[in-house]
Amino acid sequence: MEVTGPITLYLEAAIDTTETNWMADLVDVDEKGDKMLVCTGYLAAEQRALDEARSRPYLPVHPRQDPVPVPPGKIVEYAITFMASSNVFQKGHRMQLIIRNQDDLFSRLGCGAST
Repeated sequence: MEVTGPITLYLEAAIDTTETNWMADLVDVDEKGDKMLVCTGYLAAEQRALDEARSRPYLPVHPRQDPVPVPPGKIVEYAITFMASSNVFQKGHRMQLIIRNQDDLFSRLGCGAST
């Protein structure tokens, strides 16, 4: 299966604070479990507002704005844009989505979390 072009993750999540950073990795995992990063997306939760007139489902536009705190405990939708990419997932491979809020080697590799 080929995935080519812009990629967007629409994530619905509740957090227990007024701000976090969302990071998401799309990973190609082969039959042996070896992983190859395909692309990554980032979004500061308090910059989640969308410019509805300029946004497309596959390419949301987040206008520059003053930060808007996230209401703790409330489910909010976040449109996380990935870098445009192209990858062919070979037969027997699978897609893995790693969602994280920190940028370190362990979280980037999906270690210690169910994915």
